[in-house]
Amino acid sequence: YLGARDVNPFSTNITGLARNTQYWYRCYASNSYGGAWAPDSTNFLTGPPTVQFLSINPSGSESNSPVLLELRLTAPPVYGLPVTVKYSATGGTATNGTDYVLAAGNITIETGSSRTNISFTVNDDSVYEDNETVIIAVSNAQNAVFGPNTNCVYTIIDNDPPPTVSFANTPYYVME
Repeated sequence: YLGARDVNPFSTNITGLARNTQYWYRCYASNSYGGAWAPDSTNFLTGPPTVQFLSINPSGSESNSPVLLELRLTAPPVYGLPVTVKYSATGGTATNGTDYVLAAGNITIETGSSRTNISFTVNDDSVYEDNETVIIAVSNAQNAVFGPNTNCVYTIIDNDPPPTVSFANTPYYVME
């Protein structure tokens, strides 16, 4: 109960709320002519939420581009403030600019949303090679805390056939 209030907008602080818990509220207004409950209730979630990669070891063919790596909010899954994180490629066996292209940057999960994707391009070459990895890390969360999945190791699966060697003219004779 907040007591009598002026006609103007008002707010109050409530203490003792548990982190990552959903709370519901509904308003009751009254004056000298009577009172009534608001027709709808609404809710809010205490935060901050946890943000992390949905999958930490995804993979895809060299021909799959662009690659989308999902960042997701949990506990609560939707939050009343935008959540922003920095991301960058921090290692792996693939070479940025040759095997893939990913510039470091910031990405935001907008208010009311629960996810977003970091996108990068994989270059489909015609070179037979081992599968290669890209390590993407997130840091500097604003309006959120990190869960355990702050690094994603994406494996680029080579799609090129192994080279072959053949002789144009047969038979060949070798003198000893």
